[in-house]
Amino acid sequence: MEQSMKIDGNKVRALRESRAWSQEQLATASGLSVRTVQRAESESSASRETRVCLAAALGIDHSDLNPSSEPIHSSQPSDAARRWGAKDEADLILRVTGGAFVWCGASMLLVLVFIGGWGMGSPVLWIGFFSLVSGSALYSAALGRRRLKSQAHQVV
Repeated sequence: MEQSMKIDGNKVRALRESRAWSQEQLATASGLSVRTVQRAESESSASRETRVCLAAALGIDHSDLNPSSEPIHSSQPSDAARRWGAKDEADLILRVTGGAFVWCGASMLLVLVFIGGWGMGSPVLWIGFFSLVSGSALYSAALGRRRLKSQAHQVV
């Protein structure tokens, strides 16, 4: 069972009436029952799915239906944050970008070692080693970013 969240019922009603729609027409356009639309308008509560369906039918972003247009902040971390072991979305961003900075720092260190060791050995060996490490860093950063994007889309 989904948890009900606060919704601006007056805004839903005003947007519906500005389009000269009845509650039945909004229900049809959003794929919801008439009773669900009535509940959203009168009780100012709706599940996340209902909020998204109403917003899509009304042509607005679902966050615009928050009371006083305040962003939703859940006390629970998102699925993406939990998978990465983060406490919340801010911690998730720090973990993902922090890893990328570590890889970039390691790559820069290898560049300095390569430049400093140019006369101490075969440049081909150093170039190969640097290419392997920096390629791995770029690949892992891209993979992490791709995973984060796909998980963020699943949370919505």
